[in-house]
Amino acid sequence: MSSDCLVELKTNSFKNPTHAAQVTLDAVRNLVLGNAWTCAKDLFNVLTPTERCLFGAINENAPFARNLILRCLKIIRDDYTAIYDANKSLDTHTQKPSVGWDAQPSYAVPFEDLKERLLDSLSELSAEMELNALNMAQHAPQHVHTNDVVLTMGYSPHVELFLKTAAKKGRSYHVIVAEGGPEKLGRKMACSLASEGVAVTLISDAAVFAVMPKVNKVVLGTYLVMSNGGIRAMCGSHLVALAASRYAVPVLICSTSSALVPEYPEVFEESMMHKAPFHDFAPKALCVMKDGTRPAMCNPMYDYVPPDLISIFLFNSGGYVPSYVYSLRSELYSLEDISWIPGRSPDGEKLSQ
Repeated sequence: MSSDCLVELKTNSFKNPTHAAQVTLDAVRNLVLGNAWTCAKDLFNVLTPTERCLFGAINENAPFARNLILRCLKIIRDDYTAIYDANKSLDTHTQKPSVGWDAQPSYAVPFEDLKERLLDSLSELSAEMELNALNMAQHAPQHVHTNDVVLTMGYSPHVELFLKTAAKKGRSYHVIVAEGGPEKLGRKMACSLASEGVAVTLISDAAVFAVMPKVNKVVLGTYLVMSNGGIRAMCGSHLVALAASRYAVPVLICSTSSALVPEYPEVFEESMMHKAPFHDFAPKALCVMKDGTRPAMCNPMYDYVPPDLISIFLFNSGGYVPSYVYSLRSELYSLEDISWIPGRSPDGEKLSQ
Protein backbone atom coordinates (compact mmCIF):
# COMPACT_ATOMS: atom_id res chain seq x y z
CA MET A 1 0.00 0.00 0.00
CA SER A 2 1.37 3.39 -0.98
CA SER A 3 2.40 5.45 2.01
CA ASP A 4 1.25 8.59 0.15
CA CYS A 5 -2.20 7.07 -0.25
CA LEU A 6 -2.37 6.28 3.48
CA VAL A 7 -1.34 9.83 4.39
CA GLU A 8 -4.02 11.26 2.11
CA LEU A 9 -6.65 9.02 3.64
CA LYS A 10 -5.74 9.99 7.20
CA THR A 11 -5.63 13.71 6.39
CA ASN A 12 -9.00 13.65 4.60
CA SER A 13 -7.67 15.16 1.36
CA PHE A 14 -9.99 13.39 -1.10
CA LYS A 15 -12.96 14.95 -2.87
CA ASN A 16 -15.59 12.56 -1.50
CA PRO A 17 -16.02 9.02 -0.14
CA THR A 18 -16.37 7.54 -3.64
CA HIS A 19 -13.10 9.13 -4.68
CA ALA A 20 -11.38 7.80 -1.55
CA ALA A 21 -12.59 4.26 -2.26
CA GLN A 22 -11.53 4.43 -5.91
CA VAL A 23 -8.05 5.72 -5.09
CA THR A 24 -7.68 3.00 -2.44
CA LEU A 25 -8.72 0.36 -4.97
CA ASP A 26 -6.11 1.71 -7.40
CA ALA A 27 -3.48 1.45 -4.65
CA VAL A 28 -4.45 -2.18 -3.95
CA ARG A 29 -4.36 -2.97 -7.67
CA ASN A 30 -0.86 -1.47 -7.94
CA LEU A 31 0.21 -3.56 -4.97
CA VAL A 32 -1.05 -6.73 -6.67
CA LEU A 33 0.62 -5.75 -9.94
CA GLY A 34 3.97 -5.28 -8.22
CA ASN A 35 6.58 -7.92 -7.51
CA ALA A 36 6.92 -7.30 -3.77
CA TRP A 37 4.84 -10.36 -2.87
CA THR A 38 4.93 -14.07 -3.63
CA CYS A 39 1.87 -15.39 -1.78
CA ALA A 40 -1.38 -14.14 -0.28
CA LYS A 41 0.18 -13.88 3.17
CA ASP A 42 2.53 -11.16 1.88
CA LEU A 43 -0.49 -9.13 0.75
CA PHE A 44 -2.12 -9.55 4.15
CA ASN A 45 1.05 -8.27 5.83
CA VAL A 46 0.63 -4.99 3.94
CA LEU A 47 -3.14 -4.54 3.79
CA THR A 48 -4.12 -5.64 7.30
CA PRO A 49 -1.96 -3.05 9.15
CA THR A 50 -3.22 -0.38 6.76
CA GLU A 51 -6.84 -1.30 7.45
CA ARG A 52 -6.29 -1.21 11.22
CA CYS A 53 -4.52 2.11 10.95
CA LEU A 54 -7.53 3.54 9.10
CA PHE A 55 -9.78 2.26 11.90
CA GLY A 56 -8.26 4.95 14.11
CA ALA A 57 -8.33 7.66 11.43
CA ILE A 58 -11.56 9.44 12.27
CA ASN A 59 -12.39 11.55 9.23
CA GLU A 60 -14.91 11.78 6.43
CA ASN A 61 -13.26 9.35 4.02
CA ALA A 62 -11.39 6.76 6.09
CA PRO A 63 -14.39 4.43 6.67
CA PHE A 64 -14.97 4.05 2.92
CA ALA A 65 -11.30 3.40 2.21
CA ARG A 66 -11.21 0.90 5.07
CA ASN A 67 -14.35 -0.87 3.83
CA LEU A 68 -12.72 -1.16 0.41
CA ILE A 69 -9.60 -2.74 1.90
CA LEU A 70 -11.77 -5.23 3.81
CA ARG A 71 -13.56 -6.11 0.55
CA CYS A 72 -10.17 -6.66 -1.11
CA LEU A 73 -8.98 -8.85 1.76
CA LYS A 74 -12.03 -11.08 1.33
CA ILE A 75 -11.41 -11.25 -2.42
CA ILE A 76 -7.83 -12.36 -1.79
CA ARG A 77 -8.96 -15.02 0.69
CA ASP A 78 -11.68 -16.33 -1.64
CA ASP A 79 -9.49 -16.42 -4.75
CA TYR A 80 -6.58 -18.01 -2.91
CA THR A 81 -8.82 -20.63 -1.32
CA ALA A 82 -10.35 -21.50 -4.70
CA ILE A 83 -6.91 -22.03 -6.26
CA TYR A 84 -5.66 -23.86 -3.17
CA ASP A 85 -8.59 -26.28 -3.18
CA ALA A 86 -8.30 -26.88 -6.94
CA ASN A 87 -4.62 -27.72 -6.72
CA LYS A 88 -5.15 -29.84 -3.62
CA SER A 89 -7.86 -31.81 -5.39
CA LEU A 90 -5.64 -32.27 -8.45
CA ASP A 91 -2.76 -33.60 -6.35
CA THR A 92 -5.14 -35.96 -4.56
CA HIS A 93 -6.38 -37.43 -7.83
CA THR A 94 -2.90 -37.82 -9.34
CA GLN A 95 -1.58 -39.23 -6.04
CA LYS A 96 1.59 -37.18 -6.54
CA PRO A 97 1.34 -34.47 -3.92
CA SER A 98 3.69 -31.58 -4.70
CA VAL A 99 2.80 -29.62 -1.55
CA GLY A 100 2.01 -30.62 2.01
CA TRP A 101 -1.66 -29.62 1.94
CA ASP A 102 -3.32 -28.48 5.14
CA ALA A 103 -7.02 -28.84 5.93
CA GLN A 104 -7.26 -25.03 5.92
CA PRO A 105 -5.15 -22.84 3.63
CA SER A 106 -2.26 -21.06 5.33
CA TYR A 107 -2.02 -18.47 2.52
CA ALA A 108 1.74 -19.08 2.43
CA VAL A 109 1.85 -21.31 -0.67
CA PRO A 110 2.70 -19.32 -3.84
CA PHE A 111 0.55 -19.84 -6.96
CA GLU A 112 1.47 -18.46 -10.37
CA ASP A 113 -2.13 -17.81 -11.45
CA LEU A 114 -3.13 -15.97 -8.26
CA LYS A 115 -2.09 -12.55 -9.54
CA GLU A 116 -4.14 -12.82 -12.73
CA ARG A 117 -7.17 -14.04 -10.81
CA LEU A 118 -6.90 -11.21 -8.29
CA LEU A 119 -6.63 -8.58 -11.03
CA ASP A 120 -9.79 -9.93 -12.66
CA SER A 121 -11.64 -9.83 -9.34
CA LEU A 122 -10.46 -6.27 -8.61
CA SER A 123 -11.65 -5.20 -12.07
CA GLU A 124 -15.08 -6.65 -11.28
CA LEU A 125 -15.12 -4.76 -7.99
CA SER A 126 -14.20 -1.53 -9.77
CA ALA A 127 -17.04 -2.00 -12.27
CA GLU A 128 -19.44 -2.69 -9.40
CA MET A 129 -18.40 0.51 -7.63
CA GLU A 130 -19.00 2.59 -10.76
CA LEU A 131 -22.56 1.29 -11.06
CA ASN A 132 -23.46 1.24 -7.34
CA ALA A 133 -25.54 4.42 -7.32
CA LEU A 134 -27.25 3.68 -10.64
CA ASN A 135 -28.21 0.17 -9.55
CA MET A 136 -29.61 1.51 -6.29
CA ALA A 137 -31.69 4.12 -8.14
CA GLN A 138 -33.23 1.48 -10.41
CA HIS A 139 -35.41 0.41 -7.46
CA ALA A 140 -37.18 3.79 -7.45
CA PRO A 141 -40.22 2.82 -9.59
CA GLN A 142 -40.99 -0.04 -7.18
CA HIS A 143 -41.19 2.30 -4.18
CA VAL A 144 -42.32 5.69 -5.50
CA HIS A 145 -45.78 5.76 -7.06
CA THR A 146 -47.90 8.36 -8.80
CA ASN A 147 -49.52 10.87 -6.40
CA ASP A 148 -47.18 9.88 -3.56
CA VAL A 149 -46.03 12.52 -1.11
CA VAL A 150 -42.39 11.88 -0.26
CA LEU A 151 -40.46 13.63 2.50
CA THR A 152 -36.70 13.94 2.59
CA MET A 153 -34.21 16.05 4.51
CA GLY A 154 -31.10 17.95 3.49
CA TYR A 155 -29.11 16.85 0.48
CA SER A 156 -27.97 13.35 -0.45
CA PRO A 157 -26.69 12.47 -3.93
CA HIS A 158 -28.18 8.98 -3.59
CA VAL A 159 -31.62 10.32 -2.65
CA GLU A 160 -31.38 12.89 -5.44
CA LEU A 161 -30.62 10.20 -8.03
CA PHE A 162 -33.32 7.92 -6.59
CA LEU A 163 -36.05 10.57 -6.82
CA LYS A 164 -34.97 11.78 -10.26
CA THR A 165 -35.03 8.21 -11.56
CA ALA A 166 -38.59 7.83 -10.30
CA ALA A 167 -39.57 11.01 -12.17
CA LYS A 168 -37.89 9.82 -15.37
CA LYS A 169 -39.84 6.57 -15.13
CA GLY A 170 -43.08 8.51 -15.36
CA ARG A 171 -43.95 8.80 -11.69
CA SER A 172 -45.76 12.06 -10.87
CA TYR A 173 -45.32 12.75 -7.18
CA HIS A 174 -44.72 15.54 -4.68
CA VAL A 175 -41.56 15.92 -2.60
CA ILE A 176 -41.40 17.81 0.67
CA VAL A 177 -37.81 18.78 1.47
CA ALA A 178 -36.78 19.79 4.98
CA GLU A 179 -33.96 22.34 4.87
CA GLY A 180 -31.56 20.41 7.08
CA GLY A 181 -30.11 23.24 9.15
CA PRO A 182 -27.77 24.74 9.91
CA GLU A 183 -26.19 24.20 6.48
CA LYS A 184 -29.65 24.11 4.84
CA LEU A 185 -28.53 21.85 2.00
CA GLY A 186 -32.20 20.98 1.48
CA ARG A 187 -32.40 24.08 -0.68
CA LYS A 188 -29.90 22.51 -3.06
CA MET A 189 -31.98 19.34 -3.16
CA ALA A 190 -35.19 21.28 -3.81
CA CYS A 191 -33.67 23.25 -6.68
CA SER A 192 -32.20 20.12 -8.23
CA LEU A 193 -35.49 18.21 -8.14
CA ALA A 194 -37.49 21.18 -9.38
CA SER A 195 -35.18 21.43 -12.40
CA GLU A 196 -36.34 17.90 -13.36
CA GLY A 197 -40.00 18.89 -13.17
CA VAL A 198 -40.68 17.34 -9.76
CA ALA A 199 -43.22 19.18 -7.59
CA VAL A 200 -41.27 20.36 -4.54
CA THR A 201 -42.12 22.12 -1.30
CA LEU A 202 -39.30 23.39 0.91
CA ILE A 203 -40.04 23.50 4.64
CA SER A 204 -38.14 24.29 7.80
CA ASP A 205 -36.97 21.42 9.98
CA ALA A 206 -39.42 22.48 12.69
CA ALA A 207 -42.37 21.79 10.37
CA VAL A 208 -41.54 18.12 9.77
CA PHE A 209 -43.86 16.76 12.47
CA ALA A 210 -46.73 18.99 11.28
CA VAL A 211 -46.61 17.74 7.66
CA MET A 212 -45.91 14.09 8.46
CA PRO A 213 -49.64 13.04 8.44
CA LYS A 214 -49.74 13.97 4.73
CA VAL A 215 -46.61 11.98 3.85
CA ASN A 216 -46.73 8.51 2.24
CA LYS A 217 -43.05 7.66 2.77
CA VAL A 218 -39.80 9.15 4.02
CA VAL A 219 -36.65 8.76 1.93
CA LEU A 220 -33.34 9.55 3.64
CA GLY A 221 -29.70 9.30 2.74
CA THR A 222 -27.04 8.01 5.08
CA TYR A 223 -23.35 8.33 5.67
CA LEU A 224 -22.65 4.93 7.24
CA VAL A 225 -24.71 1.78 7.75
CA MET A 226 -23.78 -0.21 10.85
CA SER A 227 -23.89 -3.95 11.38
CA ASN A 228 -27.00 -3.84 13.56
CA GLY A 229 -29.01 -2.08 10.84
CA GLY A 230 -28.72 1.38 12.36
CA ILE A 231 -27.35 4.33 10.40
CA ARG A 232 -25.19 7.36 10.94
CA ALA A 233 -26.90 10.17 9.02
CA MET A 234 -27.09 13.95 8.99
CA CYS A 235 -28.20 15.68 12.14
CA GLY A 236 -32.00 15.79 12.33
CA SER A 237 -32.55 12.41 10.68
CA HIS A 238 -33.42 10.79 14.00
CA LEU A 239 -36.20 13.31 14.66
CA VAL A 240 -37.59 12.76 11.16
CA ALA A 241 -37.58 8.99 11.71
CA LEU A 242 -39.31 9.41 15.09
CA ALA A 243 -42.04 11.56 13.51
CA ALA A 244 -42.49 8.97 10.76
CA SER A 245 -42.78 6.21 13.36
CA ARG A 246 -45.43 8.18 15.23
CA TYR A 247 -47.63 8.27 12.11
CA ALA A 248 -46.65 4.80 10.81
CA VAL A 249 -44.94 6.25 7.73
CA PRO A 250 -42.32 3.91 6.20
CA VAL A 251 -38.71 5.11 6.19
CA LEU A 252 -36.55 4.17 3.19
CA ILE A 253 -32.77 4.53 3.33
CA CYS A 254 -30.87 5.03 0.07
CA SER A 255 -27.29 3.82 0.23
CA THR A 256 -24.74 1.50 -1.34
CA SER A 257 -22.88 -1.50 0.03
CA SER A 258 -19.69 0.57 0.27
CA ALA A 259 -21.24 2.45 3.21
CA LEU A 260 -21.72 -0.71 5.30
CA VAL A 261 -19.18 -0.77 8.11
CA PRO A 262 -18.51 -3.92 10.18
CA GLU A 263 -18.77 -2.03 13.49
CA TYR A 264 -21.68 -1.58 15.85
CA PRO A 265 -22.85 1.82 17.18
CA GLU A 266 -20.99 1.56 20.49
CA VAL A 267 -17.67 1.48 18.66
CA PHE A 268 -18.22 5.00 17.37
CA GLU A 269 -17.44 7.49 20.07
CA GLU A 270 -19.39 10.68 20.61
CA SER A 271 -16.67 12.66 18.86
CA MET A 272 -17.58 10.86 15.64
CA MET A 273 -21.26 11.50 15.95
CA HIS A 274 -20.85 15.14 16.92
CA LYS A 275 -18.02 16.41 14.86
CA ALA A 276 -18.71 19.91 13.57
CA PRO A 277 -16.92 22.59 15.65
CA PHE A 278 -19.18 25.13 17.28
CA HIS A 279 -17.49 28.03 15.51
CA ASP A 280 -18.29 26.58 12.07
CA PHE A 281 -21.92 27.65 12.35
CA ALA A 282 -22.18 29.96 15.35
CA PRO A 283 -22.30 33.77 14.96
CA LYS A 284 -18.84 35.30 14.90
CA ALA A 285 -19.55 37.15 18.15
CA LEU A 286 -19.74 33.78 19.94
CA CYS A 287 -16.69 32.24 18.31
CA VAL A 288 -14.05 34.07 20.34
CA MET A 289 -14.19 34.92 24.02
CA LYS A 290 -12.94 38.20 25.43
CA ASP A 291 -9.65 36.59 26.42
CA GLY A 292 -9.15 35.35 22.85
CA THR A 293 -10.03 31.70 23.50
CA ARG A 294 -12.72 29.73 21.68
CA PRO A 295 -15.64 28.17 23.57
CA ALA A 296 -15.38 24.40 24.04
CA MET A 297 -18.71 23.61 22.39
CA CYS A 298 -19.73 21.30 19.56
CA ASN A 299 -22.56 21.40 17.06
CA PRO A 300 -24.04 17.97 16.22
CA MET A 301 -23.32 16.98 12.65
CA TYR A 302 -24.56 13.37 12.66
CA ASP A 303 -27.45 11.45 14.16
CA TYR A 304 -27.66 7.77 14.96
CA VAL A 305 -30.94 6.29 13.74
CA PRO A 306 -31.68 2.88 15.31
CA PRO A 307 -32.87 -0.01 13.12
CA ASP A 308 -36.34 -0.14 14.66
CA LEU A 309 -37.12 3.23 13.02
CA ILE A 310 -36.07 2.05 9.55
CA SER A 311 -38.39 0.13 7.21
CA ILE A 312 -36.07 -0.87 4.37
CA PHE A 313 -32.59 -0.28 2.98
CA LEU A 314 -32.21 0.25 -0.74
CA PHE A 315 -28.71 -0.88 -1.69
CA ASN A 316 -27.22 -1.39 -5.13
CA SER A 317 -27.79 -5.13 -4.68
CA GLY A 318 -31.46 -4.81 -3.72
CA GLY A 319 -33.82 -3.95 -0.89
CA TYR A 320 -33.21 -5.34 2.60
CA VAL A 321 -34.86 -5.04 5.98
CA PRO A 322 -32.54 -3.83 8.78
CA SER A 323 -32.30 -7.30 10.33
CA TYR A 324 -30.63 -8.61 7.15
CA VAL A 325 -27.78 -6.09 7.27
CA TYR A 326 -25.73 -8.37 9.55
CA SER A 327 -25.96 -11.16 6.97
CA LEU A 328 -25.02 -8.73 4.23
CA ARG A 329 -21.93 -7.81 6.22
CA SER A 330 -20.94 -11.48 6.25
CA GLU A 331 -21.21 -11.57 2.46
CA LEU A 332 -18.97 -8.52 2.01
CA TYR A 333 -16.28 -9.07 4.65
CA SER A 334 -14.39 -12.06 5.96
CA LEU A 335 -14.85 -12.92 9.63
CA GLU A 336 -11.08 -13.39 9.91
CA ASP A 337 -10.53 -9.72 9.06
CA ILE A 338 -13.13 -8.18 11.38
CA SER A 339 -13.01 -10.48 14.42
CA TRP A 340 -10.59 -8.13 16.21
CA ILE A 341 -13.01 -5.17 16.22
CA PRO A 342 -13.75 -4.11 19.83
CA GLY A 343 -17.18 -3.99 21.41
CA ARG A 344 -18.73 -7.28 20.32
CA SER A 345 -17.79 -10.84 19.50
CA PRO A 346 -17.69 -11.92 15.83
CA ASP A 347 -21.25 -13.30 16.09
CA GLY A 348 -22.59 -9.94 17.29
CA GLU A 349 -22.84 -10.61 21.03
CA LYS A 350 -21.95 -7.70 23.29
CA LEU A 351 -18.78 -8.22 25.25
CA SER A 352 -18.68 -7.51 28.98
CA GLN A 353 -16.69 -4.47 30.01
